[in-house]
Amino acid sequence: MPSLPLALIYDPPQPGRALQQDAVARLAIGIERLGLRTPVSVRPASRIRDGKPADVWEIVAGRHRVAAVRKLGWSEIEAIVLDPNDVDCELWQIAENLRAELTVQERADNVARWVKLTGDKNKGATCADIPKGRGQPQGGVNAAVRDLGIDRTEAQRSVKIASITPAAKEAAREARLDDNQSALLRIAKAAPSEQVSAVRQIVEQKAVKPAPAPLNDVETEEQWMTAIMRVWNRGAPQWRERFIETVERPIFDHTRAGSAA
Repeated sequence: MPSLPLALIYDPPQPGRALQQDAVARLAIGIERLGLRTPVSVRPASRIRDGKPADVWEIVAGRHRVAAVRKLGWSEIEAIVLDPNDVDCELWQIAENLRAELTVQERADNVARWVKLTGDKNKGATCADIPKGRGQPQGGVNAAVRDLGIDRTEAQRSVKIASITPAAKEAAREARLDDNQSALLRIAKAAPSEQVSAVRQIVEQKAVKPAPAPLNDVETEEQWMTAIMRVWNRGAPQWRERFIETVERPIFDHTRAGSAA
């Protein structure tokens, strides 16, 4: 496995995926003690350096690891070099994106892209042949459910939300609706030419909407379940296993033990 110079490793801008400095600091401590256990993944790319095109390595997975070793003063890092034209390369990057804190819109865009890529990949298409837009094959939904650990409803809703026009997505972001799933689904139902107007209507209705009544027990439970499932779907497999082990661990009831004595 090659070691690449950090000076030539480039982290492309990724809206909504700012580096978490506390995570970088924790990684730096762990790497300094134990070494780099998992290499980063990169792909060949070109970037303008000193006014001229230059060959660099673009990070696919491992942004925080790269930042951590830079913090430690390393000059090189072990890396897996991926084929830049391979569909799996983009799928890997999407999977990495989905581990971050994303808005509902950003998450939907990533899941829908996964659906599109895997659906067309199963048909034998190349990455260059894959258009963006509607009409994702059902095979891609099945792949998202299987590989991303999400349910079919989330995959289907993601495809709908991702189909919102760019202008409407920007309007929703400015109106702070990009993390509101019900609002985004409502916008997606409108005709493309009417989606920006749909954003305005939602904003206007929210402005005059009276304060909601207190939640009853059923509604509160539903909201908690939705929040828990959202976090669960974002978690890595090893964290899900740890959560299950923690939940199923027997709890010693000190109150009962004391009364029995």
